[in-house]
Amino acid sequence: MNEMDRLNEWLALARSDVGRWLPDPLVEQRLLDRVRERRALQSVAAARLPRVRPALHRVRPRFWFGVPAVLASAALAGAALLVWTFSPPVETTEPRLAATPFFALVSADAIAAERSPIVVESTLPRVTLADYGLPVDPARVDEAVGAEFLLSRAGVVLAVRFKE
Repeated sequence: MNEMDRLNEWLALARSDVGRWLPDPLVEQRLLDRVRERRALQSVAAARLPRVRPALHRVRPRFWFGVPAVLASAALAGAALLVWTFSPPVETTEPRLAATPFFALVSADAIAAERSPIVVESTLPRVTLADYGLPVDPARVDEAVGAEFLLSRAGVVLAVRFKE
């Protein structure tokens, strides 16, 4: 019981010490200001008038005006698609680049297992063609050659092909 008496004595001393403390006047004033501000905001919110929804007959004309506009724009888009589809192709004078087939750098199963590979275009030194067993013109060794890399979503190079 001796320990219990000492604990009670210590708690009594702590109570008397805390009882002598006074709150900081600045902190108390700020707290009172906050409480007053919050009560004022609550009274303003309570005094607001409830929102009145517009009558249903006022909303419908706006809705029915939008339906013909949507139908007209869809018809216009369909007509533009028909004109674009049946228009004759435009002849271009640009030289088309011939591309070699892709050279697989991983197994065919790994390429087939890839869900959505990405094709990235780049240029490489022409000497790189010799690394893949392709013929290289010695007079054009210093020129660059276009290349397309087939990449997985993780960035692994699956295949490469060269464009002339």
